[in-house]
Amino acid sequence: MAVADLMSVRRGAAAADDAGENEVVFVTPASLLTFPVASGAVTGVWGVLKAVSSSFGDKYWALLIALVIGGFILLINENARTTPPTKNQRLIAFGVALINSFLLAAAALGINSAT
Repeated sequence: MAVADLMSVRRGAAAADDAGENEVVFVTPASLLTFPVASGAVTGVWGVLKAVSSSFGDKYWALLIALVIGGFILLINENARTTPPTKNQRLIAFGVALINSFLLAAAALGINSAT
């Protein structure tokens, strides 16, 4: 098994056929749903933006990036539903996404305690 095999996604007929070609990706929508990948994405995007311009050094950018990624994760989950959510389910999903976004921002900012 090569390293590229760990970062490849098989799509369509290629998934059923071992001779099919792999599409190499680093982050898939499914892997973004995991905390380590999502927090790494926030930290990585914020780090690149800070390296490109000093105006991105403000900590509010980490929160904004975390909210965007948290919203993206919410959309992934909503699109995976087979039935339309009720109003209460949407409200709960939005609340969970907001809490998750703040946890992603805390990870990117290195906050590990409430005091």
